[in-house]
Amino acid sequence: ATSTSCSCLTAKPVIYLLNMSEKDFRRKKNKHLRAIMEWVKARGADQVIPFCASLEQNLMAMEPEAAAAYCAENEVQSMMSRIITTGYHELHLIHFMTAGSDEVRCWTIRDGCKAPEPPAASTLT
Repeated sequence: ATSTSCSCLTAKPVIYLLNMSEKDFRRKKNKHLRAIMEWVKARGADQVIPFCASLEQNLMAMEPEAAAAYCAENEVQSMMSRIITTGYHELHLIHFMTAGSDEVRCWTIRDGCKAPEPPAASTLT
């Protein structure tokens, strides 16, 4: 088996999530950020996504309109979409939707997987 067909944890791409204070996240500065970015780059230039967990938690608790207004007022944006999209991209995953008369279902499958194969996608984790 090739390394891409195995489900070994160490063979998976790495995405570094850098949790910053909201103040540092707004400024896009942190005294450790440059050193961390250099450390990551020296180890293979994997993805680095700075974010603020407390900001994300607060935004999730707000109504969408209030969250958008808060982001505009404070000149910040949620990184949740980027985190999810990057994770799916790096793991070569896509969404596959099925719809019936009583339900719509979303499957997570490997990119390039044929439609009859989605139930096996649950083994990806």
